[in-house]
Amino acid sequence: MVAQHRKMARLSAVFCVIVSTSLLSTTSCQSFHRRSDRGLRLELYAIPSSPNLEEDRRFLAEAVLVNYGRAPFLIEWQGYPKSEAELFTPEGGLLHRWSDDVESGAQASVLLLNPGERAFFEMVMPTRGMRPGEPHKLVARLLGSPAMEATKTITPKKAP
Repeated sequence: MVAQHRKMARLSAVFCVIVSTSLLSTTSCQSFHRRSDRGLRLELYAIPSSPNLEEDRRFLAEAVLVNYGRAPFLIEWQGYPKSEAELFTPEGGLLHRWSDDVESGAQASVLLLNPGERAFFEMVMPTRGMRPGEPHKLVARLLGSPAMEATKTITPKKAP
């Protein structure tokens, strides 16, 4: 922790501090949790959890980075914080890919998460090509130090 504080003191880059204490409603979405070391966890939500292919042309994939540890955690990016998502067919083929379209600068970005805080990364995924009643794999990644990944299975439905 001492080394982490020294590292924070040496940084002269722009700090991007994202703080939120609001909780997501788990009644309308389901999540998959992926624990990493040092108390960080990446949670992946799909809103709605089972898109209706006749009504929804897209759904929201929300990656939530949570610090469940007892100490602040520092994440560094070269340029803008990067997140990406991929949606796969039931057979494993790539259906859609979403990525930040923000140009990376030479200046580093830093995210400082205190214990209990959350950082939200939203990605909009189209439903085009999805088949009702079949499980599709959604993978979300945060690219940085450390890189994190979460996976969720989505089974779209068709209105009766």
